[in-house]
Amino acid sequence: MKRTRRAALALMAGSSGVLAVDTLGFSSAQSKRDVRLSTTSDDDAYLSLAGDGVEVDGVLFGGDEPQTAPTTFDLRNHLPEAIVVTLECDAFEFDPVDSNGRVLDDGDVDLEPGSNVEVTVDLDSTPADGSETTDDIDISAAGEQTTIDATRELTLVPATQTATLTLCRGGSSNCVEVVIELIRDETHLEVDIEGRSDEGETTQTGGRIRRGDTRQFDLEVDVFGGGSGNWNVTAGTPSPEETNPGESVTLQLGETTIDIEPGDSVVFVTIAVDDETTLE
Repeated sequence: MKRTRRAALALMAGSSGVLAVDTLGFSSAQSKRDVRLSTTSDDDAYLSLAGDGVEVDGVLFGGDEPQTAPTTFDLRNHLPEAIVVTLECDAFEFDPVDSNGRVLDDGDVDLEPGSNVEVTVDLDSTPADGSETTDDIDISAAGEQTTIDATRELTLVPATQTATLTLCRGGSSNCVEVVIELIRDETHLEVDIEGRSDEGETTQTGGRIRRGDTRQFDLEVDVFGGGSGNWNVTAGTPSPEETNPGESVTLQLGETTIDIEPGDSVVFVTIAVDDETTLE
């Protein structure tokens, strides 16, 4: 079960003693005992925040590049006392998993010194237009001798974006639903375009696009029959205006632009992936 917006993680450590709190990026760090304060990267800190491909200059989610949802990071306890770590965010949900692969249903777990949890961060809900979502993750830790507070800003873009269109020809009784699905991987967008009639007939096309590239896909629609002349767009998500037969329409999914030009037997779908769109 995923914990929406908040996850509390009880991290158990053993001995007490003089505590060295490494504080880079933390808004505050306090101890009731004598402490040494030093500067270090997130993954080397006593409350370690680390993740492959999501750190910039040693800071978790540093830099301006969005991450593709879901993303993960490792939270490790290097403190010599028991602490409770709380993650809070309005736009994202957290799914912590311990080192044995157990999903922490209630968000609470006891960990020995040096143990860790992997936290998956995902969108609480996917924007209808497929755009990115930016929010702050508030991270706090509290124990008998220590309190730590930190904030990390994270931008997530959906891994899969979907646009739907209704094309009609010769009246509302002859319509076809067109679904355009964009799936991100490390370097490309995978494009899957399908036309579906009310009678269950389908036609498909698709392929891959690199970041910064533009590619046209031809969706054969002559298989649907039902009159002659160009198709026109009557509805869709994101919502376009209704067009005249053969008139093109443009949809925006985040930083990806989709141009649809309906013809007689072919619907031309041109997809342009912005060079700044994160595909990793």
